[in-house]
Amino acid sequence: MKDIRNELTERLIAVKDERDKLQKRLQHLSDKEETLRTLLEEEELHFGNKQLSLSGIATFRGERHTPLASSLLDALADGQPRDVRQLAALVRTQGYDFGAKNPGRVVHFALVGLKQAKTVESIGPGVWRKVQTQKRDQESPNQLPKPGNK
Repeated sequence: MKDIRNELTERLIAVKDERDKLQKRLQHLSDKEETLRTLLEEEELHFGNKQLSLSGIATFRGERHTPLASSLLDALADGQPRDVRQLAALVRTQGYDFGAKNPGRVVHFALVGLKQAKTVESIGPGVWRKVQTQKRDQESPNQLPKPGNK
C-alpha cells in the first residue's frame, strides 16, 4: 500500500488556495454590488424617479438626498475641502453605519452622485468641496461646464 499523505496534503493546500481566491472574488463582487447600489440611489435622486424604493430620504436645502449624501453635504457645508478619509470619519461619527462595506468606497461613490448633481466638486485626487451656490446656479444641468470650471 502506497503512502498518499503528501498527495492529500497537496490537495488540501490547493483546495484552501481555491477557497481563498473564491472568498476574495465574493468580497470583490459584494463591493461592486454596493457601489452600483449607491450609484443607482444617487441617480434615482438626481433624475427624480417617482418610484423611489429608498428609505430615509432627507431634504437638504430643498433637494432630496440619501442620509449619507445629506451627512456629506453637512460635513462640507463650511466650504473647506476634505478628503474621502476625513469625510468617512466625520460621517461615521454622525452615526452612519457602513457595516462590512469599505467606507472610502461608499463615500466616494456618494460624492460622485453629488458631483453629477453639481452639488460638490473634486479639487484633486480624493479631495472634495461643496460647490458654491452662485457657481452652481450659473450652470444649467443641460449645459456642459465652461472650460476651466469643474
